[in-house]
Amino acid sequence: MKIGSTSLRDLARSRDCIRRRESSYDRTGGNADSYKIAPGEKRIIFDVKDVTGIITHIWTTHMVKPRRGSRGIILRMWWDDDPVDSPSVESPLSDFFGIAWGIRRNMTSLPIQNSVRGGKGNNCWWPMPFKKAVRIEVENLNPGTLALYFYIDWEEYVDGFGGEQLLYFHAHYRQEDFKARWVDRDTGKRFSGKEWQFAGGKNTLANGGYKENYVILETSGVGQYVGVTMGIKRGSCAKSLPFAWPGEGDDMIWIDSHGEGEPQLNGTGTEDYFNTAYCPSEFNCAPYHGVVLGGGFNWRKEISYYRFHVEDPIPFKRDVKVTIEHGHDNHYGGRWTSCAYWYQSEPHPKQPALPSFKDLVTQGVHG
Repeated sequence: MKIGSTSLRDLARSRDCIRRRESSYDRTGGNADSYKIAPGEKRIIFDVKDVTGIITHIWTTHMVKPRRGSRGIILRMWWDDDPVDSPSVESPLSDFFGIAWGIRRNMTSLPIQNSVRGGKGNNCWWPMPFKKAVRIEVENLNPGTLALYFYIDWEEYVDGFGGEQLLYFHAHYRQEDFKARWVDRDTGKRFSGKEWQFAGGKNTLANGGYKENYVILETSGVGQYVGVTMGIKRGSCAKSLPFAWPGEGDDMIWIDSHGEGEPQLNGTGTEDYFNTAYCPSEFNCAPYHGVVLGGGFNWRKEISYYRFHVEDPIPFKRDVKVTIEHGHDNHYGGRWTSCAYWYQSEPHPKQPALPSFKDLVTQGVHG
């Protein structure tokens, strides 16, 4: 049996599944169609057992204070035998839905869309298969009560997947604060402004520079990395520069090499990895890449990019480590954030714990 797919051509093919939905609708028949989640409360919004299926679509919207409260809404998902302390999905709601910093904006990509009224309708079409159980939890870290509206659309496969070996969906949020480095790690020479930003110093295996890269994802098993939502907020290190672009950091990806030696995939710059060019700041959304927050004048404000490897997934048989430099040769200070998306076999390695609520909602160091 072939599981249902979603291209236009496949819509003419009959599907051997049962369409299901879990939602926040008012069970009394009224119109109070949200779940109320108190400050500090965790609530299970979807929990099924002894069933095989695929989540095909999630829609949600919410009301909560403060203004950027979606950074304080934590989404967790467990498939089948996932341990309680190691969910397959763990991320602030905003970053999971493609925009960093808890900011809402309209954006349109293939797997994730945020629609109208300033991006208040959040949609996800990453397919999420499970063989026997699924549990989805929402935690409200905000000081105000959360009103959460949602649909979880899924397909039930009564006879299982018919031998198809499907990987499990994963997503995980990370962030790290960096302080600027103005000295060449090899020579001890202090860089000038333009030299520091674009050309001074080298990041090599020999001088240990790779270890300073920002880590987007590190996991082991069989699977494929399929993308990232990334946020950048530069520190005060570049406030005196007339052109304070915080990119130039190259993407470096190690595949089936335990993150050792030279990377198997090496890029040429931050904007290049996100399929743009020449220090972008304007809004742009495409099916697989985009600039949702461009950073404003001289990149003084928040940046949020996305890159989805739908047509070009990065497979691994043993492990993968996805990294990017924070500025050329890891010179730049500030905060880098990411929500990585990938599919893999289970069990998965436990990912780093999420930052505290205070660290999630602040903008990081002034490095």
